[in-house]
Amino acid sequence: MLLESHIPFNIVDISKMMDYDIVYTHGFSWSEAEVQTLLNFISKGGVAIVDDNRFARMDENFQPVKYPELEALKRNGENVYGEGTLIYSSMSFGFDYFQYHRKSDIEKAIEVVSKYITPNEAPENVVVLPWVGEDMIVIHAINNNFDGDYIQRQNLEMRIQIPEGFKTENKILKIYQVETGEVLEQEYSIENGWLIFTLPSLDIWCVAALM
Repeated sequence: MLLESHIPFNIVDISKMMDYDIVYTHGFSWSEAEVQTLLNFISKGGVAIVDDNRFARMDENFQPVKYPELEALKRNGENVYGEGTLIYSSMSFGFDYFQYHRKSDIEKAIEVVSKYITPNEAPENVVVLPWVGEDMIVIHAINNNFDGDYIQRQNLEMRIQIPEGFKTENKILKIYQVETGEVLEQEYSIENGWLIFTLPSLDIWCVAALM
């Protein structure tokens, strides 16, 4: 769901939660310690997005449980807790989307997430996966335009957010065509914190690296 909408994310263990400003989390089975970690994250200014009314309704042994402090926050909409916010929906956007393939389900989820995270920009049916290192940005582009076979795409404009503090001076952008092994340098521009470039062609998968 996030991939299709070009919203950058990492998959992390709950112990790493405090390293982030916003988390999108779910799951039926949560221990009391895990719930407390989540509440601590929110109280210190974090934003947690939670969907599904079965969220944290079982303990680590899959036994029914209710955590009163968390249950009090499970009201549809934005719920302030300490210095942060828990955004709750009793609906499971992801489950409904993958079960019924209703575009409205993904739009509801993305509307919530995009209030806090600006999506990258890529053409329809192209998935972008950016990875940011200390001195390079690597972007995987995947062609989802499939009709019995992959339909080649050409001249695809990409707009990728550059993290604050990342230095782009004197860097080059290389495009690696995975299927053919071709490597080429590509022109790019930096505008208001965005890396902007055109991907000449995309068969199934290619990689762009600013380094």
